[in-house]
Amino acid sequence: MASLEKRGKKWRAVVSYVNGHGVFKKVTSTFDTQREAKLWVAKEEVKVKMDMIQKNQKYPLVIIISNG
Repeated sequence: MASLEKRGKKWRAVVSYVNGHGVFKKVTSTFDTQREAKLWVAKEEVKVKMDMIQKNQKYPLVIIISNG
């Protein structure tokens, strides 16, 4: 789950999740624009999800991206 918050002239982005051990975690960062914050949130959410998927599998995850 993510949230964006305007703090003065900056944007604060927070990504919250529960790790594989059931521990609540937060990752935060500050940006000049809301757009930058949204892009960072999207990337962080993908990293969190990929990490959870890889930890639950016996073999490395392979992602195939197709343009067609």
